[in-house]
Amino acid sequence: MSRFISTLLLCIFTMGACASTLPNVSQQPNMAQKLLPSVVLIEARHEFVDKNEKGEIEVRLMRTRGSGTIVHRITNKSGGYTYYVLSCGHLYEPRPGWKISVILRTFDHEGWNTVRKFPAESFWSYENNGYDTSLIKFKSKKLFPIVPLAKKIPRNLMGKECILMGCPFGNVPMIAYGHFGVNCPVTSLGSNYVEMTVFVAPGNSGSGAYLYNEDARQWELVGVITHGYGGGGAGFTMAAIALRLDAIRVLLKRFHLSHMIGE
Repeated sequence: MSRFISTLLLCIFTMGACASTLPNVSQQPNMAQKLLPSVVLIEARHEFVDKNEKGEIEVRLMRTRGSGTIVHRITNKSGGYTYYVLSCGHLYEPRPGWKISVILRTFDHEGWNTVRKFPAESFWSYENNGYDTSLIKFKSKKLFPIVPLAKKIPRNLMGKECILMGCPFGNVPMIAYGHFGVNCPVTSLGSNYVEMTVFVAPGNSGSGAYLYNEDARQWELVGVITHGYGGGGAGFTMAAIALRLDAIRVLLKRFHLSHMIGE
C-alpha cells in the first residue's frame, strides 16, 4: 500500500512539474478545465453464454471501460441535444455470440450522470489497417460543451507541450500534462500515430490529446489515445500513443461520416 501511495505521489509531482514548464497552461489556468465536462466514461458490457465449472450453461458478463470526448452537438427540433463522442475502437469490437451495450456517463458540477444505454449497433467502430477509432451517438436534455478540433496539425509535433483528458481507472475526468514525441521509439506504428510522454492508466484508452493553438488561444483536439506503454508503477504507464485527428478525418471521409464530427 505504501508503495502504491509513493508511486502515486511521484506521478502527481511529475505531472505538476510538467505543468509548471508549460507557459500556456499557467497563463490560461481555466481554459483546459472548462473542457472537462466534454469528457465521458464509456463502459462496454459484453454478455455471452458459457459453461461454468460444473458444465452448466450460464450467462457471463465482461466489462471494459474507456474514455471519450464530445466533439459535435446538434440541437433537436423536439428539444434536447444529440451528441457525438470520439473514442478508440478496440474496446468495442463485436465478437460472435456476444451482446454488447455501451453506457455513457458524463461528469459536470452535479457529479456523474448516466446519459443513455444502447445496443452496439448505435455506434460506429473501426480497428483495421492502422486505424483504431469509434464514434458514439447519444441524446441528452443537458447542454454539454464540445471541444474545438484542430483545423491544421503540424506534421512534426516532436517536443511540443500537450495535455491529455480522460478517465483513468474509470474515475472522474482528469488532465495530465506532457510533451509530444519525446523518447517514444514506436515509429513502426506508422505516420498516423504520434507518441506522447504523459502518464496514462487503464481507462485512458479513447482519451483526447490536445495541442495549444497560440493564435486562437485555446486547447484543440489533435488525436485520440489508443494505448500506453512503458512502466510507471501503480498501474500507470509513462507514455501513450495517439491516433492523429487528421488521419481520423481521412477515414471518416472515406466512409461518408464527416458530418458526425460537424464537418
